Amino acid sequence: MQASRARWYAVSIFFLAYLISIVDRQLLSLLLVPIQNDLQVSDTLMSTLHGFTFAFFYSVMGLPIARMIDGGNRRLIISLGILVWSLATASCGLATEFWHLLIARTLVATGEAALLPGACSIIADFFAPNERGKAMGIFSSGGTFGNSLSMLAGGVLFAAFSGIDLALPFFGRPETWQLVFVVIGLPGIAVAALVLTIRTPERRSASGNAGVPLAVVFRYFSENRFSYTLTITGISFYFAAMLAYLAWTPTLLIRNHALEVGQAGRIYGLVLLFLGPAGTFLWGWLADWMQRSRGRTDSKILCTIIACLGMIVPGIAYPLMDNLSVAVLLMSVFVFFASAPLGTAPASIQDMTPAPMRGQATALYTGILNIIGFGVGPLLVALFTDNLFADPGLLGFSMVIVLVASTLIAIGCLGANCAAYRSTVAVCERWKAE
Repeated sequence: MQASRARWYAVSIFFLAYLISIVDRQLLSLLLVPIQNDLQVSDTLMSTLHGFTFAFFYSVMGLPIARMIDGGNRRLIISLGILVWSLATASCGLATEFWHLLIARTLVATGEAALLPGACSIIADFFAPNERGKAMGIFSSGGTFGNSLSMLAGGVLFAAFSGIDLALPFFGRPETWQLVFVVIGLPGIAVAALVLTIRTPERRSASGNAGVPLAVVFRYFSENRFSYTLTITGISFYFAAMLAYLAWTPTLLIRNHALEVGQAGRIYGLVLLFLGPAGTFLWGWLADWMQRSRGRTDSKILCTIIACLGMIVPGIAYPLMDNLSVAVLLMSVFVFFASAPLGTAPASIQDMTPAPMRGQATALYTGILNIIGFGVGPLLVALFTDNLFADPGLLGFSMVIVLVASTLIAIGCLGANCAAYRSTVAVCERWKAE
């Protein structure tokens, strides 16, 4: 297989893997209301299941897995991760208690912790810095397609299974949401096998496949701690706003606009399907163009700032709208801007990190991002709704509070970071393994 075909084949398989990872992760958002009704749990408990529990185990497992990725067989580790999270997603369909779902979600998080460090490391070795924005944008658009598919497929399956009276040996009669989890989870086994067909590129480093000592990794991160801190913190709070909206928008549509689960899934799924990938790809392309034609090595940071500014107004407006059509229009604008960092953010981490450390840098980035993004963002929305407003109908106000606070922090961190980021990219280009 020619090198150019091999690298785009890898991107396409990783796109598919990322797609199913987000479907498996986000399906809970659509099924939140029926799960709540069956298991009798609050918004706050459901948000810990959706956010903090997932984020905690993703972060704890991410660094040791990334260490193995940087020094070992990246392809095999990613494949095993996909197998674990797919089986864990299907096992959610066997849950009859809250703690059953809790255990399954920890396994989903553990499996998914292998994908981004491994995939980003391989893609970065295949593509030069001024090509990574587009490549990462295509790979990361799997996440936006996954968000859409989780809503569309989840809604269709929920409607299809609602009229089925099925009895299973040992498990009795499953609820509709349980059947959806089983059907959504199992296809990942085939994707795990496909990952093994990827040709792994040579690592862009004199140190080959052996990785580098932990002391060298710690020293590099410490010497460039200002730019890493501002980059990761800014992007994490960007994701806190985006993921809070992603987690709670289906519930908002059900509660505030009186939609059925299937209707909410179709509407939100179609918005994500068309505007999400478009935003991810176009912002990644723009970042590459700025770097290639304008010499802006901080182009990925700049594009993330612009997109962050663009999502504030529609993000404030659509959760508070009574008119469904206007809300959906504003939601579409929000999704276009909010999808930008899915490509630019991981590419920015690769540009500032030497090849033998990229898996670990990605794990550090995704670990903190998940704690703040998945853990804090959706949880704060639930806490405000349950405790500050004490009214499920005021969910939209809780979402707006989290959006405004998170985007202000993100813009401040990223805006203060441009010069430091350019300096770290220059250091990375000169770096050699010791």
